[in-house]
Amino acid sequence: MFWHKLALALGMSVADAQSKISRAEFLHWQAYYAKDPFGNERIDWLFGQLCCILANINRKKNSKSFKPKDFIPEWGKSSKRQTGRDMFMVLKAFAATRKDTIWKKG
Repeated sequence: MFWHKLALALGMSVADAQSKISRAEFLHWQAYYAKDPFGNERIDWLFGQLCCILANINRKKNSKSFKPKDFIPEWGKSSKRQTGRDMFMVLKAFAATRKDTIWKKG
């Protein structure tokens, strides 16, 4: 998976990256990434910190403080698969916020 991350960061395809980057350079990139991550994980962390600050500034007195990880999505780690009924209820809630009609009868 790191090949994909690196290729994306360098603006090339995985095949191009694999043909142009030696094993030694690849290992150096992995070491660099371990110390200073780049890509979406880094952006998620930065926005998590920002959201954490804003939430803590506006939280109620004596309530539990937020942590950056509270605002960072855990991609691919969904605890519950969304059912058709769940999707319908989300759409229904959205429709309730609209002044116009989404579903027309008859």
